[in-house]
Amino acid sequence: MKKRLILFCLLLLPFLPAFAQEIVVKLGKSPVPIDEYFTISVTLKNEQLKTIGKFPEIEGFEKSNRFSSTQTNTVNGQVSSVEQTITQNYAALKEGEFPVKPFSIEVNGRKVESKGGTVKVGPPATKAAPPLQGFGLLDELFGKQKPQEYIDKKEDAFLAFSTGKDEIFAGEGLPVNLSFYVARGDERLLDFYEFNRQYSEMLKKLKPANAWEESFAQTSVEPEIVTIDKKEYLRYKLYEAVYFPINTEPLLFPSVGLNMIKYRIAKEPDIFGESRLPSYKTYYTAPKIVPVKPPPPHPLQSGVPVGDYRLNEQLSTRQFTVGKSFTYTFEIAGEGNLAVLNAPVPEPVPGLEFTAPDVQQHIIRQNGRVSGRKSYAYFVTPKKPGTFDLKPVFSFIFFNPNTAQYDTLQSELQIHVTGEADNDAAIQAKDMGQFYERIETESNELVSLNQFTQVKMYTNLVVIFLAGISLFLFYKNRA
Repeated sequence: MKKRLILFCLLLLPFLPAFAQEIVVKLGKSPVPIDEYFTISVTLKNEQLKTIGKFPEIEGFEKSNRFSSTQTNTVNGQVSSVEQTITQNYAALKEGEFPVKPFSIEVNGRKVESKGGTVKVGPPATKAAPPLQGFGLLDELFGKQKPQEYIDKKEDAFLAFSTGKDEIFAGEGLPVNLSFYVARGDERLLDFYEFNRQYSEMLKKLKPANAWEESFAQTSVEPEIVTIDKKEYLRYKLYEAVYFPINTEPLLFPSVGLNMIKYRIAKEPDIFGESRLPSYKTYYTAPKIVPVKPPPPHPLQSGVPVGDYRLNEQLSTRQFTVGKSFTYTFEIAGEGNLAVLNAPVPEPVPGLEFTAPDVQQHIIRQNGRVSGRKSYAYFVTPKKPGTFDLKPVFSFIFFNPNTAQYDTLQSELQIHVTGEADNDAAIQAKDMGQFYERIETESNELVSLNQFTQVKMYTNLVVIFLAGISLFLFYKNRA
């Protein structure tokens, strides 16, 4: 029995770290000098980080960079525990005391709660402490501390605004991207500064007035590794959108600047001085002009949508009977500015009645593309039997910028209606209005045209009589 228990314990040893999994949210130190970061960190114990949500916003602070660190404890050559910490830096905007409201962060699909707290921001940290008495002997032994010298190390970084195409048709989507690049190893030389304020100013300058914007959601600025000319860079994607020009005027994108904190590095770092000295540097994008050309001539050129679309259609039933309504769905799917598409107007067909459609749309913004689907559900009522071809009834004309040609989506369905035409039922089915609805409830007795004149005369007599009584009482009281 004892041997079996020992064997069972040995089998459990490889799985012990799994039982010690833990996720902890921790607030940084307080008070904190205004020239240092306040932090919120998430620590995972014996668990690999897969996904992590957005860190909270704090009043009086601005989010800065985020970094990760890993600590591995080894006992007798075997890993006993692994801790991974993700830390979000917050830069204080002013001195004072600020609340950190209770918040939660989703980590690996689980919500981790924090009760919050209070952060006190004080004056800047003292850079150079005054000389202390009693250190004369140390000065004699090691010499007095020399002023720290800093060098301005050249960083490999740039701000870039790019477009997916150099020329487009009016109505065609133009992918745009604003990103900041810094070479691997140079990231410690730079830091973001008042990013939210600068971000709003940059977008105001970049957005052209003659285009419809479909912007991509940016929850946070996270770096990703990219390779340019066989060299690795960290790319911070700041803004991504697709613009659809509404006319043939060129899209103008002026130069915008991003002010960053640029650190100078200590020439001879020591334990007594700062290893970095902050300064500022502004990076600019190059201005860009994208010509917009009109689509080829077409009778409906001004009203033809632009995009790469396909048709999906559906009927709510396979059996069609006179007087029994059904639903026909005309769905346009593909890539383009689906938000501005209008519902196809069905051509009149004797024997079929159509109502205005119910509209639904689903738009996907990803990988520099705007795509999705937009469906129009028509309520159709057959009024007579027969075979009806829906191809001449429903059609959608569009211009495909990829082929530079016009195309038409047309229905491929036919319906076979059974039953007998009922003309009386067709008349009753029409809405005759509120005037005719009141016929059954109104009286059919004749009314004299002089009736209202007589009522008016009797009313005037009553008013005169009341006025006379009022005058009589007034003079009687005065006497």
